[in-house]
Amino acid sequence: MTGKGDSRGAARSGELELDDIFDLSWGWRPSVLLLQAHTTGVFDAVAGGWKTAAEVAGKLKADTRATGLLLDGLCGAGLIQKTDGKYKNAEAVERHLVRGATDYRGNILELDKRAVSSWLKIGEVLKSGEPIPKP
Repeated sequence: MTGKGDSRGAARSGELELDDIFDLSWGWRPSVLLLQAHTTGVFDAVAGGWKTAAEVAGKLKADTRATGLLLDGLCGAGLIQKTDGKYKNAEAVERHLVRGATDYRGNILELDKRAVSSWLKIGEVLKSGEPIPKP
């Protein structure tokens, strides 16, 4: 199996390749970008049209260089678009992940963020046999 870029099927069928293992290992990165962008208000700061990294950083009271790196990562994940050094949210992000949007669905990301914390404790559960304490 050489399921490059599609780790979802890697464990389900066919022969597992090293690339498949790495796809699984690195699969958390887009999720972390998404969750952190939402939590820190990046999508809200980008909302409404094209903005530079400096403009977004100013709204967030954040470092411009770090903001640009995060925005570029979000572009790679398809969540934000970039043209001529300016950024805007993808349409689905603008519609569903900007606070105050008519069809806002970002609350589910808060639940996902909490779930990630629990999943990271699987090793502790394996050793102790005790369930993860409820938050």
